[in-house]
Amino acid sequence: MRTKKRKNKKKQRLLLIISVCFLAGLVFTGISLAIGFSGRKEGKIQDLLVDVEAQERAAMEITEEMWESFSADYCRFSAGLLVASMEVAEGEGENICLSPLSAFTALTLIENGAGDRTLEEMEGILAGGEHVEVQNEILCAYLESLVNTEKANVETLHSLWFNEESEGLEIEQKFLERLKTFSQTCAFQLEFAPPAEQVISRWVEENSGGRLSASLQELEEQATLYLFDGISFDAWWREVYQEDQVREALFFSEEGEEYEISMMYGEEERFLSDEDSTGFLKAYEEGYLFFALLPREGISMEEYLGSFTGEKLQKILASEEEATVHTGLPRFSQSCKIQMKDVLQRLGIETVFDEVKADFSGIGEVKNGQIFIQDIFHQTKIAVDTMGTRAASSTEVMVVATSEPERIEEVILNRPFVYGIIDRERRLPLFLGVFMTV
Repeated sequence: MRTKKRKNKKKQRLLLIISVCFLAGLVFTGISLAIGFSGRKEGKIQDLLVDVEAQERAAMEITEEMWESFSADYCRFSAGLLVASMEVAEGEGENICLSPLSAFTALTLIENGAGDRTLEEMEGILAGGEHVEVQNEILCAYLESLVNTEKANVETLHSLWFNEESEGLEIEQKFLERLKTFSQTCAFQLEFAPPAEQVISRWVEENSGGRLSASLQELEEQATLYLFDGISFDAWWREVYQEDQVREALFFSEEGEEYEISMMYGEEERFLSDEDSTGFLKAYEEGYLFFALLPREGISMEEYLGSFTGEKLQKILASEEEATVHTGLPRFSQSCKIQMKDVLQRLGIETVFDEVKADFSGIGEVKNGQIFIQDIFHQTKIAVDTMGTRAASSTEVMVVATSEPERIEEVILNRPFVYGIIDRERRLPLFLGVFMTV
């Protein structure tokens, strides 16, 4: 064990694992740094933030201009994440579902420990070059603004777990102070040896009321830090589907295959459209909207996503018009696991994965080593039914018109489509997905 420890001193790996679960509403993210260790201490835990005072948040007024800039950057990241995930998918015709909010939050937490070129790169991709402290302020304000009621439950949980046996690791106090500015954030130190996996998993489950699970299998003995970021979403439709609105139908894949599905038919009043797609909005009881976008006939999903940008996403979500929209939404469940290293590299986040160029000295210093992100994983599960969505995707429209719209449209999702969940105020996507096949 000692030999192995010395042998790995020069490569302090940071493994970022992002897992998103939409069944009962979950999203979670994890990160790990690497270094050798030995010994067994039965999962003793030290709370690293208990005596830390939160870094005083800047007394800044977040102007509407700042919100618009943040929204544009966030939507650019979200759309890029979806498109790149489809590009790196192992096979064509795969379903994709993910949480931009979980990925964005986890990367922002780690960004607070980045320096020099690594920090510059992350600020450029995540915040359009805005300083990380400003990004912290706006992200914190956004997370705190999310509606969380019995009818629309959204909760977030962030935790960092340091390996107490990481040789020579000195955690930066400033990094801990920044972490504490984020609500629902915790930091602990324990030995990464059995039963550490069970300890972390049990803590996540207990502190999320059973809505989240870390699904850890085994922590690497050289890991220095594991970060878990979770978001749970559980909301009912404002107007649920009745039994007579659910009928058997056919879904047509791009490969020409036909599948029998259970289709939920409804009538909505908010129509979305642009030159490449039509869609609709469907409202949850409070705070959130589901949207679905169906590429126009003759446009493949690959072609559609080829021009799918954050600007285009914002534009079509702002294009809503009053109309009677006859809709059909499949009742479905799906899961997706994505290796995010290639995805983020396509977006321009590259230095963080370079064991020579990466700079995470703001997290802490290690002896004779360099901290870098080894890999990132994103796992999502989603279930959509007649009652609503437990954490991820489905559709229903908000009724606000006082008179019957004369315009009539139809959007039947019987072929591949893009979907997502947005907050009603800022219209930023908490979740995004592409439904390709049954």
